[in-house]
Amino acid sequence: MFLRRDLMPSELEQERIARDEARRINLDSDCLSWGVRDCELIEFKGPTYRPLPPNYRTTTDNPSSNCVPSYGTPIRKNLSLFFANCRSVRNSIDTVTFLLNHRKFDIFALTETWLSDTDSDAFLLSGAGDYFVFRTDRVDSRGGGVLIYAHSTTLPVQVSSLVIPGFECSTIDIFSNVATNATNCIRIITIYRAPNSPLSSTSPFIDYLNLSTSCPHPSILIDASVKPTRNYNFANWDLINRGIAIHDWTIALSNKTATEAYSYFSNFINSLLDAFVPLQTPKTNSGYPKYLGLLHDRLQKFHNIIQIAIQLIP
Repeated sequence: MFLRRDLMPSELEQERIARDEARRINLDSDCLSWGVRDCELIEFKGPTYRPLPPNYRTTTDNPSSNCVPSYGTPIRKNLSLFFANCRSVRNSIDTVTFLLNHRKFDIFALTETWLSDTDSDAFLLSGAGDYFVFRTDRVDSRGGGVLIYAHSTTLPVQVSSLVIPGFECSTIDIFSNVATNATNCIRIITIYRAPNSPLSSTSPFIDYLNLSTSCPHPSILIDASVKPTRNYNFANWDLINRGIAIHDWTIALSNKTATEAYSYFSNFINSLLDAFVPLQTPKTNSGYPKYLGLLHDRLQKFHNIIQIAIQLIP
């Protein structure tokens, strides 16, 4: 388990200085060869480096503003939140930047970011100077990871993060005004659980969740755990279509607002799916490495052939 503690003011200043230095070196080398991790300057693995993001060379009064935005003036308003399972933020960074600039979400959470220590925060913040980024990358294998973009007006503060086999979590606090106390604070917890997460990781994950939600202020959990899916190849479409056709929609939707009608229709369709579409049966080899999964399938087919052959023997 890895928990990142809150940084002291001196460490925050050290991190800002390191970001300035990383930006200066990257500008001189015309590529993203250096970054910052835990207040320290780190060199990415070469010999090939990522090119500089668009507008990276743009100069401002604050040289580090392209890496770390300044806190904005908080505004009391409704909280806007966006969540997606992006399956590689590198491949969708243009879409992410577009949504951040045009929709101005307060919280923009992503799971399955597929980032590593070779990906800099400057790359993630290119073109999104009004946001802070809080990330928790998977460290033991490819894939996974969570990421939170928090607008500067929410005054975000990182609380902790969790990295254990099969789980990545990131927790931050946001505030509605400059009086950063429990009465105007909301805790945001973003979670990703891999489909093949080991059972041994469940207990420390629950402990982390209990600890993170034990605060006096409300918490919002953003969970990307895998939900059961349906096998539509075996759906009874005749009964589903018949149920829709014989339903008296004129009576059912009369005297309902658009929102109420949408809710009624969604619940009706979901009830038909529950009744006539079976759940997807998970593969028995889903927790195996790829080569073992192929071997398992071949042995299973061979076993079935042997059983059929035995039945045919007189």
